[in-house]
Amino acid sequence: MYDETQAVKHINHALQDAYGITYPTDELLNVIDIIWDFYDDNDLLDLDIDNEAELDVEALRDKVRKMLAKDRNSPIKPEHIDAIIDAELQYEDEADAEEME
Repeated sequence: MYDETQAVKHINHALQDAYGITYPTDELLNVIDIIWDFYDDNDLLDLDIDNEAELDVEALRDKVRKMLAKDRNSPIKPEHIDAIIDAELQYEDEADAEEME
């Protein structure tokens, strides 16, 4: 089952491993909200997101970049956005796999 708290921990762990940095929980929750708004806007909440063919990852990346660029107070650096999205998608896949067990 998807858990935002665990998703944030997963993302920060991935960022720590890759870049030696972490972001505040609220900032990562903002990105997670953008991702889930993208899903909702594209009618992806009812689909099996495991099927990456259904998810236009580049469009998702563009949406997150655009939304974060509008937020001048966001501390998230543009060069970390892809890693954040990748870690969130990986967490979703792991949460889905656990749910199916």
